Amino acid sequence: MSSPTVADLLVDRLIAWGVDTIFGLPGDGIDGVFEALRTRSEKIRFIQVRHEEAAAFAACGHAGRGDPRHERARRRAHRGAHHDVSIACGERVLLPAVRNADDRTLIITDGFSCREQIIQTTNRRPVHSADVLKLALDQEAT
Repeated sequence: MSSPTVADLLVDRLIAWGVDTIFGLPGDGIDGVFEALRTRSEKIRFIQVRHEEAAAFAACGHAGRGDPRHERARRRAHRGAHHDVSIACGERVLLPAVRNADDRTLIITDGFSCREQIIQTTNRRPVHSADVLKLALDQEAT
């Protein structure tokens, strides 16, 4: 049997915390999470919404008040569980690579989470690819 992926570990942790329903929508780079959810569909279900804000509203409505399973998950989230998981993922490859990059290396990221991780945990300031394109076009024009 192959080693578990980060997605497997994430979904297994959610199940261990008592989460039985996830609201969200497919997007780039999360195929592994969807596969982990699919292979555990007897323990956790995924409900697709049309917008991430709708997912937040649906999750709040689903959780209701007083259900111990949801209260436990809500308390964990408020203690920074998402932040801790995010930073742990970044520390696997991204953040060490940024810290080890030469000062002349341009760090480019379009994702909000990656950008925030880099700003919060390194002395570097990443730039968005659109800004890099604008710099290149401005240089070409001069």
